Amino acid sequence: MTSEEQLTRWVAGESVHLGTPGGEDGECCPDFSCCRPELKQPEDVRRAFAAASNDKREHFLSVFLAAAIGKMQEERGKPFKSIYIAGSKPGDES
Repeated sequence: MTSEEQLTRWVAGESVHLGTPGGEDGECCPDFSCCRPELKQPEDVRRAFAAASNDKREHFLSVFLAAAIGKMQEERGKPFKSIYIAGSKPGDES
């Protein structure tokens, strides 16, 4: 499967990991929902990501990454803190 096919399936609601899930050779879908289903973005966000320019996609990816890091903090019993990823602005939402 290509990255483009993965993107098409993700937008349609099927989160597919390229390669071995959790493996070094793999590639998560943009919101990491192939490995962390609780991070799956709503359909309108997935569609907006797919239609976005590369610059806007980078912004989406920074927001998705911040959400994943925040979830890991919570799982480790640490209170959620605001996370800033370069390329996003504090309080940005996709």
